[in-house]
Amino acid sequence: MGKGFRQGPATAAVAAAVACVLIGTFSAPAGASGRGAPPRPGVTVSTALGAPKAGHGPDPARWVTGAPSPGHASPGGPTGATAPGGVTHGAAAGQETLNWSGELATGTTYTSVTGNWTVPGVTPSQSPAYSATWIGIGGGSSSATGLLQVGTEQDSAAGSTTYSAWVEMLPAPAYTIDNATTGAPAAVQPGDHIQAAISELAAGSWEVRLADVTQGWVFVQTFHYTGTTVTAEWIEEAPSVNTSITPLADFRTVRFTDMQAGAANPAAGSLTPISMIDNQGTVISAPGAVEPATTRSVTIAYVAPATPPPSSGGSGYDLVGADGGVFVFDPPGGAGGYYGSLPGIGVRPNKPVVGIVPTVTDAGYFLVAADGGVFSFGNAPFLGSLPAQGVVPNRPITGIVAANSDRGYFLVGQDGGVFTFGTVPYLGSLPGSGVVVNDIVGIAATPSGNGYWLIAATGHVYAFGAAQHLGTATGTASPVAAIAGTPTGAGYWVATKNGTVLAFGNARKFGTLPAQGISPSRPIVGLVHTAGTGGYWLVGQDGGIFSFGDAPFIGALPAIATVDDIVGAVATTTS
Repeated sequence: MGKGFRQGPATAAVAAAVACVLIGTFSAPAGASGRGAPPRPGVTVSTALGAPKAGHGPDPARWVTGAPSPGHASPGGPTGATAPGGVTHGAAAGQETLNWSGELATGTTYTSVTGNWTVPGVTPSQSPAYSATWIGIGGGSSSATGLLQVGTEQDSAAGSTTYSAWVEMLPAPAYTIDNATTGAPAAVQPGDHIQAAISELAAGSWEVRLADVTQGWVFVQTFHYTGTTVTAEWIEEAPSVNTSITPLADFRTVRFTDMQAGAANPAAGSLTPISMIDNQGTVISAPGAVEPATTRSVTIAYVAPATPPPSSGGSGYDLVGADGGVFVFDPPGGAGGYYGSLPGIGVRPNKPVVGIVPTVTDAGYFLVAADGGVFSFGNAPFLGSLPAQGVVPNRPITGIVAANSDRGYFLVGQDGGVFTFGTVPYLGSLPGSGVVVNDIVGIAATPSGNGYWLIAATGHVYAFGAAQHLGTATGTASPVAAIAGTPTGAGYWVATKNGTVLAFGNARKFGTLPAQGISPSRPIVGLVHTAGTGGYWLVGQDGGIFSFGDAPFIGALPAIATVDDIVGAVATTTS
């Protein structure tokens, strides 16, 4: 919504002038009376522009990671998903704001935007909380000079929730959409089907339309809008009150469908997913993947704040070196986590070990080497390897991940080639999709093994199968080093070599090294989350350990030995 607008002695004249300009440029469509919309089949309620919502309304995006670079495209899936108006999903993806979540079209100028949604039912709260669902033109760039938008709002306080519809053209405040007969706000209820459209009729003349199909009303007005048109938006927002961002209401999920954007140059258009974070950097609302062109839809989910589970006294971690050596750090009294190593059994791998992954019970682990050799310890079953099959990968293997069943695992190559063993399904690869890269550094899988993500050093994320593309980490100051999925498969963390952590979906951010003013002595090579996802460890190439959230610090290699070839780590639970 528009910027919070406080009307005091110094601004009253300005407010009046803005209101006059805004109201004076509305024009009713042919056949309309007053400022309401003309009757249409199935429409039983006429509407009118209501009172301004002084001091209360949506804002332009308040960027944390910086506004997306126009025209920069990157894959949102193996080959990029078709999105509204022919733009490519995933461009400059993974952006964060303090007030918006959803999808942003950039890369060209836009002449229209449409979208449908079902009004989300907001969980009532005692303290005030707000959410707004809308489509708009112009508010997503860092140099935005205006924003034209229309939508619904869901606000909760004192144990009840109110629902309303509104329209706004910055810099004026938002206006409610009223029932023209009663003068009361037009009826809006959770579950109502909403259809919205904004379109340019002529230079500077824009029609805004909002229909509540369930309640039987439609609002249509013409605005004189000359602001920015380099973005189009489908957004769930935490509105502002008197310029301050409000607490986000628990809207559960909202799904935009029939997403369309009229672009001056469709080939240059690109679509960016936007996550909303709080002041601690924790994601509180995030979109899923934009679905195919036939549905043109995206679901935005509220991420409920979680109470971190208490730290388990049995939580520790194992580190692995390029020679297959395993270093165990147990909490006081612990006696588990070590199940063997390659030096311990006198084996020298043909190629360096590049990763480690635990079994589901933490009673064993798999090591993988750059040639695809797999070594099993503890209760980890050996299910095959590339050398055993006589396969030489085109590019070195860079990661391994197992499904929760322990009956299969995936290997990934530097070129995004994927190799499966056991019962896990092959769901695709980058070479198989015609995508040419040479910088894949890791892989994470959904718990079921029916989906996986590949992560590139550039921060691009490629999703296959049931794995949802929730955002990418492009534009970071340091190359990406690792990816780790959450236990539910509804989110993932991305870590960079300098210790920056980005969280997507239901993954929670607990801190980063740059935010603490820490520069690791050697690059970060891995991120390992605790069993309850209430924290994580960052692991350095020298075996340095950095703990966040409820992840306990038990020790690190620099304090006891000098190494420079740590390639990964796993969490352990000991009794």
